[in-house]
Formats: sequence, structure tokens, C-alpha cells
Amino acid sequence: MAQQTINLGSSGNDGTGDNIRAGGDKINANFDELYAAASTIGTSVPASATATGAAGLVAYDADYIYVCVAPDTWKRAALSTW
Repeated sequence: MAQQTINLGSSGNDGTGDNIRAGGDKINANFDELYAAASTIGTSVPASATATGAAGLVAYDADYIYVCVAPDTWKRAALSTW
């Protein structure tokens, strides 16, 4: 889903923008999308490159960041300080 923007109308209270209910629906949809995206990040790292996982999942620990690039297919990159 793409970001949903609330139509504010041409000027304040002119009746051309979204009503309160439609605006609230857009706010809820935007937060639902953010919440779903945030739930794909976690600290439970895969035990191997073929551990169970869905594409798009991200995990991390003190040494690596892990990304599931396809079903049950993980890649990792080392973390370092700079």
C-alpha cells in the first residue's frame, strides 16, 4: 500500500477535504502499514543460512545483520564500528 494523505481541502472548513471518518481511516491504514513493517525486524537470529524464514525478514545480533532474501534463504553482513 502507498502512503495515504488526508485531503485537507482548499481552505479551512470549506467542505472540500476528507471528513473526520475518512481521515481517521487513512491514519489507521498508514499506522497498520508501519506496524507490519516494524514487525519484520527482530533479534531472533537464524541458526543457519537455510533456517525457516520469509523473504523480507530482518534480524540482528551484536556481530551481524541477517536478511531473509527468499523463503528459508538468509544472508548476513558483519557489523563493525567506524
